[in-house]
Amino acid sequence: MINTSARVKRAVAIAALAAALCAAAVIFAPLIQKLCDPALREKFTAYVDSLGAPGYALMLGLQILQVFVAIIPGEPVELMAGVICGGLGGLMLCLAGSALASAAVFLVMRRLGPPLLDRIFRKKRLEEYGFMQDSRKLELVTLVLFLMPATPKDMLTYVAGTTPISLRRFLIITTLARIPSVASSTFIGDSVLSGRWHVAIIIAVITIGLGLIGIFFREPAMEFCRRHSHRRHAGEDSRDA
Repeated sequence: MINTSARVKRAVAIAALAAALCAAAVIFAPLIQKLCDPALREKFTAYVDSLGAPGYALMLGLQILQVFVAIIPGEPVELMAGVICGGLGGLMLCLAGSALASAAVFLVMRRLGPPLLDRIFRKKRLEEYGFMQDSRKLELVTLVLFLMPATPKDMLTYVAGTTPISLRRFLIITTLARIPSVASSTFIGDSVLSGRWHVAIIIAVITIGLGLIGIFFREPAMEFCRRHSHRRHAGEDSRDA
């Protein structure tokens, strides 16, 4: 049964998501209104096409930076990648950038370990994912965490570098797990630029729905992972005895 504290956290998370969506709507409303004009959309598309290779390089650099600096949200970068590179092209570019940055972060953390992790992130946040250090099914846990909306995926990249999981398996799992959320952003960006508002709205509604589901089931999923880790310790202690 979910305790009162978990309900409060879930309510706060849902309220924060709603506030963020309202703020985004207010901030981007003028731009969206302008993009409703086909002539302006055509001019902007021509400008995007004129960027060529430098535009792609800039987006790749921004995506790499976004993973390194975990506090930078990924959605704006992914939306812009969809605008500049198209839905599929933006997806490929963002996945490549995430993989390159994740590999670099992973290798740094593998070498420098928990001391650097403690200096970068707050202790309370790290304790929430401490079970990753001891989980017997670490690959499955990693897949679930990266698939679940509303989890700090970039912070988890730092944490994963201090766990026993191999770099190759980590990159395969996380790249596949990132596809749904990244694709939703890049295809929204591409749809808005091309004037396919119905597609953008459908994708946005599905994404928001999945985000709410992720928030709703986040605490039970985290509790399952913690209990799994505790059972592992209990089994090892009984064998040692």
